[in-house]
Amino acid sequence: MFREIGGNLPLNRDDIQRHATQQDIWGCSSFKSALYLNSGSSAIFYLLDNNYVGVKNVVLPAYTCITCIRPFIYRNFNIQYYTINKDLTVNKDSFEKAIRHFNNNCIVYIHAYFGFNTLESIKDELADLHKHPNITIINDFTHSWLNQNQIDAHFYIASLRKWLQTPDGGILASNINLTFNNINILNYDREQTDAYIKASLLKNKYLDNDASISKDQFYPLFKESVACFKKKEIRTMSPISKAVYDNTNYQEVIAKRKKNCQYLLDHIKNPYIEKIFSTVPDNAVPFYLPVYVKDDRTKFQQYLAANNIYCPIHWSVPEYIANTPFANEIYPQIISLVCDQRYELDDMDRFAITINNYK
Repeated sequence: MFREIGGNLPLNRDDIQRHATQQDIWGCSSFKSALYLNSGSSAIFYLLDNNYVGVKNVVLPAYTCITCIRPFIYRNFNIQYYTINKDLTVNKDSFEKAIRHFNNNCIVYIHAYFGFNTLESIKDELADLHKHPNITIINDFTHSWLNQNQIDAHFYIASLRKWLQTPDGGILASNINLTFNNINILNYDREQTDAYIKASLLKNKYLDNDASISKDQFYPLFKESVACFKKKEIRTMSPISKAVYDNTNYQEVIAKRKKNCQYLLDHIKNPYIEKIFSTVPDNAVPFYLPVYVKDDRTKFQQYLAANNIYCPIHWSVPEYIANTPFANEIYPQIISLVCDQRYELDDMDRFAITINNYK
């Protein structure tokens, strides 16, 4: 097996043969209402178009993905951003100021980061806001899907596809009984799914050292499949993704992610790399391990790639805040270190040694 770390999680042939069931996806059976869609973005669009009846005001974290912002822009919402501290906790003063700007009459959009409990600093405030008649809390649990406890909210959304080897996957859920209909929901994108399957099979051959396969054959296909999520369409979840969610051994996924992440935390010792977290708490399931690069992040990312380690950046600065002070808080230095279920501790050992050798 070619020891590459990172990149898209490919489906394997067993995944393609599996069948979806009617069961709830892991961790979602506790919701009273759940609608499975192709992406988190689709979930936001559906919520705003079909289930939200308040005024068009929203407070958003300034450190977030552009796909969380776009639906509110496209639906003509008034937006205020609140600051996220460098340790990825919420800046309480900025958070309260953003809500006061709308006279406590708005959507409050929150999300924990990278599977760690970064919302603890505003837990009491959120409990009070949850009772407020003119506040609607949306908890984006994309990064904390596999954690045991979720912050109380009126609505929950997540992009599940980023955890497993799935072409798509998102959810809109609530702890109240909601009526979901098929208005404006299209069937899953078969071309997008087929591109992901084809890319996966090619990548698996590449990882098995098939000399006839190059990255140029599968990387553009993965890129093409991800580009589909930039559209405004609301689509159902594909059957193959649901089948993967239904047949995954989640306890194994959780155990490997926690073990791999803790290994990196224990063994990365490089003055150019600043750790945000020191340990993996019992109630945390790492999505990635975020760190800050004190020197040139692009140079560091290229160095890792030269050693067959591919780490993404969450996220590029969204165009809507590019010229504001928010853009200078976290975006320029953060990088996401891979620690998912594909890898064993010997992979993490090579990863840590490679990082420690960076100068």
